[in-house]
Amino acid sequence: MSTLATTAGSNQITVTVPSHGALNGDYVLISQVTSAVGGIPASEINTNQLISSVTTNTFKITTNTAASSAATYSAPIDFLFDIHAGVATGAAGYGWGAGAWSRGAWGSSTSIPVVTPPRLYTQDRFNNDLLFCIRNGDIFYWDYVNTFNTRAVLLSSVTNASDVPQLVGSILFSQQDRHLLAFGGTEYSTNNYDPLGIRWANQNEPWNFTPSTTNSAYRDWETDRKSTRLNSSHSRASRMPSSA
Repeated sequence: MSTLATTAGSNQITVTVPSHGALNGDYVLISQVTSAVGGIPASEINTNQLISSVTTNTFKITTNTAASSAATYSAPIDFLFDIHAGVATGAAGYGWGAGAWSRGAWGSSTSIPVVTPPRLYTQDRFNNDLLFCIRNGDIFYWDYVNTFNTRAVLLSSVTNASDVPQLVGSILFSQQDRHLLAFGGTEYSTNNYDPLGIRWANQNEPWNFTPSTTNSAYRDWETDRKSTRLNSSHSRASRMPSSA
């Protein structure tokens, strides 16, 4: 159950959303709060909020008005969490928790860092709509609306979506032949991660990655290349003369 809780004299609201998955610095759009909470107007709550003080089931938001009393709001509330913001620049950590356990003296650093990569996106246009991908993440789809009041959704959640790859490195939409290409990501059918794989969706259907005899979707260039190389090796081996 989701709740909002205020403390008298504080302009911070404690929000409870079980297993929300948000991180400090993320944003959430709150809506459907119909009345003031502890004296804080609903209009200050029903907006895009910066998340702080995260725990597994709670986080805090900050409003302009301080609460006049302690109160808890438990009526239905809608939460739309933004994609994790990520970091602007990459960073390498050599401190506590980096590297293998018991590799050296207590408190020593490691020569092999834990690397936090910067948040990178690729994006392209499909008609008036937008396709974008978080590097080594999911592909998203934004359906154009001229009021710009809608949000992007996972491409895999679009109607008729099929076998959309995950953990995709980058995307490209070919405007000439109308195919969405996914570079890197999960293989078709096996779902194994292949950083060198290339898959593309059916023509004019960027959500349909299931190949068939009646469309132009392609399963995985790297998988086919490996298969071709293996078959060629077998063919060469079969032609080699046996030693007497």
